[in-house]
Amino acid sequence: MARGSTVTYSSVARAANTITESGESPTVEKVRRNLGSGSNSTIAPLLKRWKEENEFERAGNTLPTEVLGSVKHLHEQLKTRAQAQIEHAREEWDKEKQMITETMTNLRQQTTLLAREKEMLQEQKKEQEQMVDKLEKKLSLTQKDITSTIGQLEVAQYEIQEITKANVMLQERITQQEEEMDRYHQIVIEEREKENQAFQASLSAEKSVTNNLRDEVKKAMAEKTILKELCQRMEKKNEEMNNNAVETAIRLGNMETQNQLLDEKMTQLTQKHDALSAEYKKLMNNNKALLVDIHRYKTESALYKQRIEAMETTLREETTKTTQYQRDHDALVAENAKLKERHTKPDKK
Repeated sequence: MARGSTVTYSSVARAANTITESGESPTVEKVRRNLGSGSNSTIAPLLKRWKEENEFERAGNTLPTEVLGSVKHLHEQLKTRAQAQIEHAREEWDKEKQMITETMTNLRQQTTLLAREKEMLQEQKKEQEQMVDKLEKKLSLTQKDITSTIGQLEVAQYEIQEITKANVMLQERITQQEEEMDRYHQIVIEEREKENQAFQASLSAEKSVTNNLRDEVKKAMAEKTILKELCQRMEKKNEEMNNNAVETAIRLGNMETQNQLLDEKMTQLTQKHDALSAEYKKLMNNNKALLVDIHRYKTESALYKQRIEAMETTLREETTKTTQYQRDHDALVAENAKLKERHTKPDKK
């Protein structure tokens, strides 16, 4: 037999017969050398079977014909019964094997589906965690914006307070200027009235001494000169008062312009304050919405986590069942092999 070929019972039987015909007793080593291949563990049970069958044949040759016929008939019955049992066991085994195969296939499919669903849930969980991180970052930025807006509001309120104080001080200064103008006008009016009274008194004196004017022409001319100078002084003083009034009016105009500018700035700051307040309310509303979203995403993430844990538990249970089915399958295979080995011997005899 060529080296490397499969060792079978027929090849072992031929080698044993060859060794026996040469007058030697067949052993495992002699059979292996005759075959040129095979291991002792493979050849030993086959050689033992050959020896048992040869002993039965040699014993059968010494029995009477009737006894030998009865033995053969009993052998055929046992063989038929064993064959029927083997067929029944094979059918039962095929059904059990098919059921186990289908069960294992279903378990593998369920395991695959669970693994895919687990991956999907893990991806969803990862996406949810990324979304939560983004929302938390956005919330942090929103809180920073709120803090900045609050700071701007405080600055604007401080500026409004300062402008209000400046406006009050300006109004006080304008009131003081108006009071000073009123006092100045009153003083000027009083001085003019006094000068007029003096002039009227002088005219009255002149009228009372009209008859003496001719005699006192020089004196009159002098008084006229004095009056002329007084009139010039009064005109000059009146001009100075008019100039002062113009300057005061200009100063009042500048103050009014400044006051108007302050009012405009105060209006702008008020509008800015209102805009910042609206933006602050909007940011607070967005903050509340973000907090609600974060709470919802965390809740969904916890639910996904629970589902993943439940699926992992189911997967472990299915894996345990699969392992148990595999063990049962291996046990049935071993039992089937034992049945085949047990019923093969009577069949060969």
